[in-house]
Amino acid sequence: MKKFATLFVSVALAGACAAAAAETRQGADLPPTPRVIDKAPAEAGQRVDWLPIPQLIERLAARGYHDVGRIEIERGRYEVYATNPAGDRVSLYLDPKTGEQIERKRRNTN
Repeated sequence: MKKFATLFVSVALAGACAAAAAETRQGADLPPTPRVIDKAPAEAGQRVDWLPIPQLIERLAARGYHDVGRIEIERGRYEVYATNPAGDRVSLYLDPKTGEQIERKRRNTN
C-alpha cells in the first residue's frame, strides 16, 4: 500500500510539473504588455469609439512595428513608443478611432 501511495504522489507531481511547464512555454511567446499612461483621465468617458489598445497593437504589428514600450493618451490621440520595421525607435502619433498615423518622430536612443 505504501508503494502505491508513493507511486500515486510521484505521478501526480509529474503531471503538475508538466502542466506548469506547458503554461510557461505558451506565455513565453507573448510580448510584454506595454505601459499605458492616460494624461487626460477626465476625457475617458468620451473615448467610446476609440480603438482598444490590444487592437491598436495588432494593427501596428501588421505594419511591422514591434517592441511597443508605452502608449500615452494625450491631446485626443495615441502616442506610441515602438520600433519601426527598419529597427529605429520612433514615437507614433495615431488617430484614436482608425489607428492611422498622424505623425512620426524618430527617437534618440542614446
